[in-house]
Amino acid sequence: MRLFNSSGNEVFGTGPRTPEPRVREALQSETRLHFDQRRYGKELQTYILPIPKKPECRECHTREEKYLGVLLISLPADKMKESLSDENLKHFLLFLFITAAIIGTTLLASNRILIRPIRRLQEGTQAMESGNLSHRIPEGSGDELGALTKNFNSLASKFQTLFGEIERKNQELLAQHALFLRQESEWQQTFDAIADPVCVLDRDLSIRKANLAFREFFSLAGEGSISVRFSALLPLSSPEGGSLLDKIQDGKPFSQEYHGPGTGKILRVSFFPYFSSSGEYSGSVQIIEDVTERKEKEMRLVMTERLAALGQMASGISHEILNPMAMIGACAEGLLSRLEKGQMDPEVFRSYLKIVEEEVQRCKQITRSMLSFVRPRGVAGRKDVDLISILENTLEMISFQGRLKNIAVSRAYENRPLTVSADENDFRQVFLAVIVNALDAMEDKGALNLEAGLKDKVVYVRISDTGPGISPASLHRVFDPFFTTKAHKGGTGLGLSIANRILREYGGEFAVETDEGKGTSFTIVLPF
Repeated sequence: MRLFNSSGNEVFGTGPRTPEPRVREALQSETRLHFDQRRYGKELQTYILPIPKKPECRECHTREEKYLGVLLISLPADKMKESLSDENLKHFLLFLFITAAIIGTTLLASNRILIRPIRRLQEGTQAMESGNLSHRIPEGSGDELGALTKNFNSLASKFQTLFGEIERKNQELLAQHALFLRQESEWQQTFDAIADPVCVLDRDLSIRKANLAFREFFSLAGEGSISVRFSALLPLSSPEGGSLLDKIQDGKPFSQEYHGPGTGKILRVSFFPYFSSSGEYSGSVQIIEDVTERKEKEMRLVMTERLAALGQMASGISHEILNPMAMIGACAEGLLSRLEKGQMDPEVFRSYLKIVEEEVQRCKQITRSMLSFVRPRGVAGRKDVDLISILENTLEMISFQGRLKNIAVSRAYENRPLTVSADENDFRQVFLAVIVNALDAMEDKGALNLEAGLKDKVVYVRISDTGPGISPASLHRVFDPFFTTKAHKGGTGLGLSIANRILREYGGEFAVETDEGKGTSFTIVLPF
C-alpha cells in the first residue's frame, strides 16, 4: 500500500519506494486505474485510486486542489484468486440457497395466486365450451385475476340468459316452422282440391305454381314449379290488342275467352294481378274455366228468347208479308186480264212487273231479317260493324210488325259511323230487347228518342221512352232472369237479362235512368 500527495510524490508506503508513472496519469485523468504488473518476483494486481477532497479538508489544503492525493494498492494475484474463489463459493452457495428459496416461494405463490385461478378460468372456459353455462368460478382475491374471475362469471351469466332466450326463440321458430309446413301442406291440398285449373304466374308470365287440375288439364307431370311460360300453353293476347303482360300490369282483374282450335272447347281465362307491400307488380293468379257447356246453354237460352220474340212478331210480320203478296197478286191478275184481252202495252207490262219486283224484294228483306236474327252466335262471327246501322235495321224489323205507326221516333246520331268489333246479331238482340220493352211500356203510343255518339273514348247508345217509368222496387231487378211485369202478355223475363249478359261479354254495361210517370232511358255504354 502506498500513498501519494496531489503532486504525485509518495508520502507513505509499506514497501520499497519505486517510481510509479501512472500515478500522475490517474491524477490528470481523474479516473481509477487497474492493471497487472510483476514486482518483487510476484504477479500483482495494482489499483490506483484518486482521493477526492472533502469540505473539511479545505482547512489544510488549497481550494484549487481537487484531489488530496492517490492511494495505490498492489495485491498478490494468486492470493486474490484463492480468496475470491472461497468467497465466490460461499456467495454461490448462498446464491443457490436464496434462488431455491425464491423459486420455491414464487412457485407456491404462483400456484396460489396465479396458476390456480388460471386453472379455474381454464376449467370455466372448457365448461362453457361444452355447453355448461351454469358453471361459475369461486371469486377470490381482489387483484386483476379476481376481477377477471368476476367478469368471467358475469359473462357466463349473460351468456346463460342469452342462450336461454335463443333456445326459447329457437323453440318458437321450430313451432312456427312446423305450423308453416302444416299450413303449406293444407294450402297445397286446398289448392289441388280446386276443380278448375289454377296457376300462379310471376312477373314474366312464367308458371311458378299450379294445382293438380291445371297439371292434368295440360298433361304436365311432376310437382313443384313448372319451367314453362303460360303463353306456351295458351297463346293469348290482350283483349284490346297488344301485350298480355301490359294488360295484366294495369292492375285490374280481367277475363277473356279462348276457343281451343280442333277441340271445340271454350275456355274462360281470368287474370288477377297481385302486388308487393310497396305496390310493385309481382305476378298474377290465373284461373281457367271450361265454359263450353254453359255457353251452349246460354246460346240455347238466347235462341229461345229470339224465337219467343219472333213468335210475338209473327202476326205483325205475316200481315206485312201479306200486303206485298196482295199487291203481287193484283199485278199478276191485271197482267193476265190484259193478255186475255190482247192489250199488250209494253209500258203497262213494265210498270206492273216493276211493282212485282219491288214487293218481292220487300218480302225477301223481311224474311232475311227474320233468318239472320236466329243465326247462332259466336266469336268467329265478329267483324267491324256500325252500331247506328244495326240500330236502324232493328227499327226496320220492328216496323214490319206495324208497332211504330203511333210512335214518334226522333234520332240524334253522331255524324260518323260508330264502328265496333262485334257479332251484328248480338247487338240487334240487345237493341230489340230494349226497344220492345219501351214499346210495351208505352203500349205502342208515345215518343221514342234514339241517341248515339262517342264521348271520352266511350260509345253510347241511349234509348228513351215516354212510358210510365219503373218503380223503385223493380228498378234493381230489371236485369234479373225471368223477372217480368208482363207475364199476362206472354213476357218471359229473359230479354233484358240476356241483353245485359251479351253486353258484358263485350266489356260494356247498361245505365238506367227512370222517372215514374215520365219515362225511362236505357243507355248502352261500350269501350271504343
